[in-house]
Amino acid sequence: TATSTLYFDMFVLLVLLISTFGGGLSQYEFFEADDDVNNVDEMRKLFSSNGGSTTNIEKYPYAATISLRRDNAYIGTGAVVDRQWILTIASFILHLNTSDILVRIGSSFSDRDGQTYTIDKTIVHEAYDGKFENNLALLRLSSLIKFEVAVEISQVSPRTSVGVLLCGWGAVSIFDNKESARRIKEGQMFVNELSVCKEDVLGYDISDTNLCASSNNLNTCRFNGGALLLQNGALVGLFIESPTCLANEHSVFADVTKMKAWIFNQIKNNG
Repeated sequence: TATSTLYFDMFVLLVLLISTFGGGLSQYEFFEADDDVNNVDEMRKLFSSNGGSTTNIEKYPYAATISLRRDNAYIGTGAVVDRQWILTIASFILHLNTSDILVRIGSSFSDRDGQTYTIDKTIVHEAYDGKFENNLALLRLSSLIKFEVAVEISQVSPRTSVGVLLCGWGAVSIFDNKESARRIKEGQMFVNELSVCKEDVLGYDISDTNLCASSNNLNTCRFNGGALLLQNGALVGLFIESPTCLANEHSVFADVTKMKAWIFNQIKNNG
């Protein structure tokens, strides 16, 4: 109806204002703000990837989608780091039970094809501060992945100004149709000086376990948490948040190279 459309438009405007002026909502809080399936789908289009181009899962076989089991709704991205483990960010996993989560591997689409897995254990970094520091989580699959697709984690954090590749799911633009919004995307970004990012993104409490990147024609946003940042095919970061989701703005990532020891210690101790 016209009234419900008006309310939805007002809600989207409110979220944009909050995001732009630094208050922000966590990814999961934003997801829970409206349980109407149609509205959630529309908001996913508005607040996913901004820019970039469609690609195929064959190029990124280690990329996985994370969805809600109840309705197959995409909520984020993860990376296969072992035949039974998915690495993602803690932000939206923290509030979910293991029985809520469905992982899809081997598909270019977030809602069909490939192989699906339930999980039997979630491990959130014990030093996660609820914001950006140590924002990392591991999901243990209930069964082994049927093929070897684990991504390599880089030994070192990428240098400032170096080119990196972003891949994840989400809309190319706010005018994107629903089918395209469910297709894996890619785009190039460039690493920003962390100290500059800390100064520019006030109120975000960015730490040394983060890295920042930006692009003239690409950014990513809510509902694409965990999107992979890669350098020379190795994983360097997982997307957490962007203040405005606009091109030229900083995107904040978990720097997985800084937490590599934690990742593999957890896998070893919980295998």
